[in-house]
Amino acid sequence: MLLDKKRVKTFTKVGAVFIALTFILAYIPMITGVMDPAANTPAAQSQSQANAAARIAALEKTVEANPKDLANLISLGNAYHGQKIHDKAIDAYSRALEIDPKNVDVRIDRATNYFYSGQVETATAEGLKGIELDPKHANARFNLGIYYSAQGKNKEAIESFKAYVKLEPKGEGAARAKAQIEVLEKAAK
Repeated sequence: MLLDKKRVKTFTKVGAVFIALTFILAYIPMITGVMDPAANTPAAQSQSQANAAARIAALEKTVEANPKDLANLISLGNAYHGQKIHDKAIDAYSRALEIDPKNVDVRIDRATNYFYSGQVETATAEGLKGIELDPKHANARFNLGIYYSAQGKNKEAIESFKAYVKLEPKGEGAARAKAQIEVLEKAAK
């Protein structure tokens, strides 16, 4: 049996590409530092905190220079939120909402920070305002379920989680919402 040289050449090229891709994909985590144990050291975490502080300082200067810069106000709120500085995040989001009161994402982000700062009723009111502006905002529905649940308002929480699942029937969020519904329904029995 003779080998077809064209087929062997094609097979060799395909095999070489496959091996090269496998090699590259296997080493991407090492190249990007994902598998770098040093990234989880206190020194690396301290560096990350320093980077976040520098980013916040830069955003604060930018916002101070242009207090009506919506994008930077939102970025500043997000940076504060990422560092769990919820009172300052609320302030930045509030200033952004003065500029764009119909920005549902900012309203929901502000609600989240109210929640994390222990102001659950205010978070709920903000979530409801967000849903009033955009009834199909899935994350607002999910978060509202959490706020209601934290207040022991299980019926309202279940309704909110069901509304979320209706808007986002697939994915991790839907699975989490369904799990919350199950827990709350069992608690109601």
